[in-house]
Amino acid sequence: MEISAYIFWNLWKARNAWCFNKERWLAHEIIQKSLDEWTEFKLENITQTSEPQLDKIPRRNVGSRQTNWQEPVEGTIKLNVCSSKLLPNGRVGLGIIARDEKGAMVQAWSIAKSGCFNPVVAEVEAVRIAQIVAQQNEWRSIEVQVDIKAIYDCLQAKCSPVYDAWIIAEDIFLLSLMFENCNFSYCHKRVNRAVSSLARLAVNSNSSCSWKGQFPQWLMEEAACDIESV
Repeated sequence: MEISAYIFWNLWKARNAWCFNKERWLAHEIIQKSLDEWTEFKLENITQTSEPQLDKIPRRNVGSRQTNWQEPVEGTIKLNVCSSKLLPNGRVGLGIIARDEKGAMVQAWSIAKSGCFNPVVAEVEAVRIAQIVAQQNEWRSIEVQVDIKAIYDCLQAKCSPVYDAWIIAEDIFLLSLMFENCNFSYCHKRVNRAVSSLARLAVNSNSSCSWKGQFPQWLMEEAACDIESV
């Protein structure tokens, strides 16, 4: 019944798009959009009592829920992640910002990916890529911070938020073992706006870019606002 409601709603939106803008939505696009929205709804209602699916993988440290941006412990690089999706073509943008223990930006990535990603898989993929770039930079102690509480809860419980993300989640826990310290934490979206902008930049431009040491003025301003938010 739940998913039917999303399908009916998107059928209505498709009808309006055609009547008012002469914009045609294909049947598979309506179904995919409905599935994505339903998945997001289910994700937000996941509880911490979910059965773990990755019990055979040793658990690494997990962090905490943070209502405002907090500096990591000394010697740790903090990576904030976010994803953005462009419907109906399924293009995804990922944003990652690495900061040191003083809150200074070290590196930033705006990554465009194509394919059939639902919002949950995209967010989990952002966590995995954050771990990969941390390895490439030889950072031994990291904290990966997400802005979706249900994903943080799943990382803490060693389970995948949805079936589609199971393989990626398994990679995340295996990659965690390659660091001296790999923590996960959660923050509110209002202190993750700079990373969100990087994700939107990638999905709108359909191209990837990265910065190290020197950053665009707009990114520096947004990153400073995130840290100063209370």
